[in-house]
Formats: sequence, C-alpha cells, structure tokens
Amino acid sequence: MLRRFLVLVSVLAAALSMIGLSALRASADETPPTLSPTQGPPGTHVTASATDWPGCSSMSVSGWGQTTLGTAAISSSGAFTLSFTVPGNAPLGAAQLVFNPTCSHSTILTVATFTVTQGTPPPPSCSPSVSLTPNSGTVGSQFVMAGKGWLPGGTVTITLPSTAPGFFESTTPFTPKVAADGTWKLTAIVGKPSSAGRYTFTFAESGCASRTGTFTVTASSTPPPVPGCSPSVSITPNSGPAGSSFAVTGKGWAGGSAVRISPPGLSDFQAQSFTPKPDANGSWKVTIKVGASPPGSYMFTFTQNGCPSQTATFTVTLAKSSCSSVWFVGARGSGEPASGNDGMGLELHNMAKVLNTDLAAKGKHLQLMPVFYPADSVYELIPSSSSKFVQDLLSGPLAGTVLAAYEAANIAKYDSSINQGIQGTEQAVGTILGLCPGAKIVLAGYSQGAIAVHEAENWLHANKPGELTHIVGTLLLADPDRAPNTGHKNQRLTEFGTSQTSKSATAPVGLRVALGLVKAQQVPLPGSTANIANIDDIVGDFSWSHLEGKTIAQVVANFQKAVRVHTSYANDPALTSAVNWVASKIH
Repeated sequence: MLRRFLVLVSVLAAALSMIGLSALRASADETPPTLSPTQGPPGTHVTASATDWPGCSSMSVSGWGQTTLGTAAISSSGAFTLSFTVPGNAPLGAAQLVFNPTCSHSTILTVATFTVTQGTPPPPSCSPSVSLTPNSGTVGSQFVMAGKGWLPGGTVTITLPSTAPGFFESTTPFTPKVAADGTWKLTAIVGKPSSAGRYTFTFAESGCASRTGTFTVTASSTPPPVPGCSPSVSITPNSGPAGSSFAVTGKGWAGGSAVRISPPGLSDFQAQSFTPKPDANGSWKVTIKVGASPPGSYMFTFTQNGCPSQTATFTVTLAKSSCSSVWFVGARGSGEPASGNDGMGLELHNMAKVLNTDLAAKGKHLQLMPVFYPADSVYELIPSSSSKFVQDLLSGPLAGTVLAAYEAANIAKYDSSINQGIQGTEQAVGTILGLCPGAKIVLAGYSQGAIAVHEAENWLHANKPGELTHIVGTLLLADPDRAPNTGHKNQRLTEFGTSQTSKSATAPVGLRVALGLVKAQQVPLPGSTANIANIDDIVGDFSWSHLEGKTIAQVVANFQKAVRVHTSYANDPALTSAVNWVASKIH
C-alpha cells in the first residue's frame, strides 16, 4: 500500500511539473490564477488574481516548502486578489505554486508557475489615497480614516498632528494592516482638549509615497443639563473568566441620545454595540463578552451629553481548569494591534496554535495570556531620505552626533513603550503564579515584545528567582536585545532561522545591542530558550554592512528591505521548528 501511494504521488508531481500554468480542476469555468509578475528575485511582491471561482469562499497559496504564503477571501461573484512575498530562501528556478480553494462543491488544487531569478526585488508599485469621513466634527465625535491603493500585507503608520499628538484616539493602534485588495480602515475619535482648527495627519507605508489628510475640529457649545437626568449603571455578574459574558444595565439616562461605553484602554472586551440608546424610560442594556483580557479589574466609563458620567468595574478571573494548564504569555510585535489574535499578534498566535497541538499530543492544555502594552511601529526605523544620517551613511558606519540624531528621531519612537511591556510581562508571571502556584509558563515575544520577555526574565532572575523556575520555555522572535554567544553558565540558547552564529563570520546581535543602546545581557534560561531571526532583519540581525549603499536611494532601499524581512515571519517554517523544540522540553 505504501509503494502504491508513493507511486501515485510521483505521478501527480510529474503531471504538475508538465502542465505549468494549466490547472487540475473539477469545473471548466474555474481557471488558474494569473500571477503578476511571473518572475523575480526573492523578496518580490506577487499578486495572484482570478474572477471565476463562484461557490468558493477563500483561496490560499503554498510553495517553496511553506504551508501558506497567503490567503484571500473570494467574493460572491467568484473574484479574488491574493498577495504574497517570495521567501528570502527561495531557490533559483521555476517553482510550482499550489492554490487551494475552499468551496461548497467538488474541486481540485490548481497550480501556477513562478520563476525565481537573481537580483534585487523591484519596489512594489502602489498608488495610495486616503479619505477622512466626515472631515470635520466636534470633540467626542468619530470619523473614519480609509485608504485605497496601498501595498497589500503592509502596515500604514499614521502620524498624528504635531500640534495635538494626544488629542485623537482610536480603539485600535494608528497602524492599520493593509488588506489583500490594498484597502484599510480605522475609526478615530476627537479627544479632549482638541481646540477648534484644522489638523493634518500623515499616512506612510514602506515602498509607497506618503499621503496627508485633514480633519477640522469645530467648536461646540456645552449642552445644557438634561432635566431629571440621574443615571446609574450596574454590571451582572461583576466577575468572570475570559470567554464569559456579563450584562450592563443603565437606568435614569436621557432618552433619544446614545450612551457611550468606553472599555478600559489596552483590553479586550466585545459587544454588538458600545453606544446603546436609552428607551423612553431612560433604560438600556448591553451584553459584553470577555475577550483575551488577562486577570484583573477593569473600569468602564459611561457618558452621555447632558448627564454626569458613571463608572463600573468588572473583574476578569481565571477559569477553574486553568491551573492544570501550561500558560503561554505572549508580548506582540511592533505596530501590531492589541485586538484580534488573542491580543498577541499574528506571529505569536500562530506559534501558540502549534504549541497547543504539540501539547495536546501529550495530554496537556494550553492557556493564553497576552501582555497588553503600546507597541510602536517598526517602520519608525526607516530614516528620511533627506536626513543627514542617510547622507553620512554613504561613507560607512556612523558614530557621534549623527547617530545620536537617528536614535532620537527614529529609535526613540520605536523604543518608547517598552518599559510597559517589560513590567506587563513580569506582572503576567506573578498573576499566574499567584492564582496557580504550580503553573508552567512559556514566554514568547516578537520585536519589542522580545525585549519585554528578555528583560523580564533577567529581572526575575535577579529579583524573583523562584518565579523564574516556572518558565519552561522561551521564544524570542527578532529580539532587539539579542546578545552574541548568549547563554549563562557555558550554556547556549538554540537558534532558528537563517541568522545563526554558526553561519556568520561574527556573532549576530540585535538592534539595541549593536547600537550600544543597552548592555548585552545573556538569557538566564538558555537550555529552554529559542532565538528566531533571519538574515538582514533590521531588528534581530542588525549590521551596518546590510544597510550601507553608494546612493541615498540605495541606503533607504536597504533599510526598507531590512524592515520587510522583519515583518515577514508570520508563515516562516522557523517558527514551527522553534515551537516544536520548546514543546519537547515540556514534560
């Protein structure tokens, strides 16, 4: 039977290699996707599209040994556009890409050919636009920022007006992810105390020209008090674990206008609406579900024009079965939203899913806890082409005042929120052990989140060594604090990805260590720590030689390439290998 199966696989592989762009399909109406471009070097941004896959809901593509390069939804008419990037380790030559549809009817995989060539990938083309709707409003009003024509899969960094950096708010970070069709959307709120006037936002994505959009804050008179308004709020029940729900009931509010419910910042609570309208009697009710918010007390604020604001508190507790679990504490990467993916970002969430599968095979359950902290975008590290820093880099590595200017203009923004991440990681460990004294914990961090994990473990090593003994595995993805030959007591951590000490002339280091911003600190648990980084990652494998160039355009392009490497880990097989290795340490 095994021989027969292997023969079948060989025949199928031979058939696929001969048909090139043609496809195996159940319906003659389903044609293979069209690739644009059809060839290019590693790092090339590729778009696959088709218009005749009705009855199918999604399409994914795999190739070069990666399970999934990208996915996209298929419209009701059967059209889709899917974007992916050729992996940095893709070998030269023609490769068959396999497209796998999810359909309500019988169908078979379809394939297309992409040829990997030598050279530097061309910058992806884009024609970005931005709209703000409405483009004016009073303090407290909301408006939608939306973009079209941006690079799929990238991150747009929205810079707030310098005249009012903290006066505009959003329930998600100002770093929206671009969808496969080049669009993105974010809802912003005019905060206090924004003065009346015009405010200009800047929108930037690596590889695209920046755009600006203007919002006008209009003056508003204070609404007169509503006669007879005596609001109250109750929460029932007032505590519960993640996944549970609670009812919020209001009484004595003014009829006709909505009550605004403001969840605590950096938390995960979900509801069909956070703006209920009271009935004629001034009553309203909303059901809220607890998302990935870690254990602790959370205060909600309730406001309505003309009525005094109210507050109420809900306490997130642990589920009864949690103490028998292995805990996965994840600190998301730079610029990733705190919403979705259980608050951990896509890369760590993918690793958590792999670990959950590995532990289930051992009869163990995985419990997730995110570290909520502001995580600024890695695109802050790309310098302006007009900066003196870029001009001086043409002649080699920098030092002194020019490097200090780059640190102040770029690195400081990237680095600013990290102390909250370190403290949040330390507190997560303490919270888990306070409720479950015998718990086993895996810490994982990506980019700034890796700093949080790395530094938190060293703090525990020095201040709470008893808590450190409960950490049975550590995953550091693109660690800016990566130290050379890292490890305590003649032990070494295990490296994954293409940036490894054994493959480099000098031991690779992280961004902050390379620039002397922090003293290199070894990881305290090298025997169970996995470091994951790819060559040219601006954060986890920093080197001046990767960034120097002969022209200003080349220097900026090198920085952009290094940032692309840093943001391309979501489906990298190195993540799975690292998680499998950590899982083997858990007994």
